[in-house]
Amino acid sequence: MGISGLGWCLDFGIYLALTLLLELPVQTANHISTIPAVTLVFFLSTRHTFRQRPGGLPLWVKYLLYVGYQLLLVAGVSWLGQQVYDLLIVLPLPALILDSLKILIKIGITPITMLLNYFVLGRLTERL
Repeated sequence: MGISGLGWCLDFGIYLALTLLLELPVQTANHISTIPAVTLVFFLSTRHTFRQRPGGLPLWVKYLLYVGYQLLLVAGVSWLGQQVYDLLIVLPLPALILDSLKILIKIGITPITMLLNYFVLGRLTERL
C-alpha cells in the first residue's frame, strides 16, 4: 500500500498544480497527472510487491499493457469526475465545498482506481 500511496501523492500533487494553478478542467488534469504516477507505481511494484512469473512476458510488454489499461481506466474515471463536477458546481453548495470541489472529486475517485490497479497489476505481473 505504501507504493500506491506514493503514486497517489505524485498523482495528486500534479493534479492540484494543474487544476488550481493552471485551472485545467478535471478531466484534462486527471489524464495528465496519472501517467507519471502509473509509471512510478508499475516499476516499484514489479520490483518490490509482486513476484515476476518466470518465463512470462517481458517487463516492457507488461508495462505497455498496464499503460493501455490505465488509459482506459483514466478515461472512464476522468469522464465520471468531470460529470460529477459539472453537476455539483451549479448547486447552491457552501463556498468551502465549491472551492474544494476539484480536490474532493479526485479524492472520491481514488479508492476506485487504487483497488482496481492493485488487482490488475498483481494479475499482470504474477500471471502473465
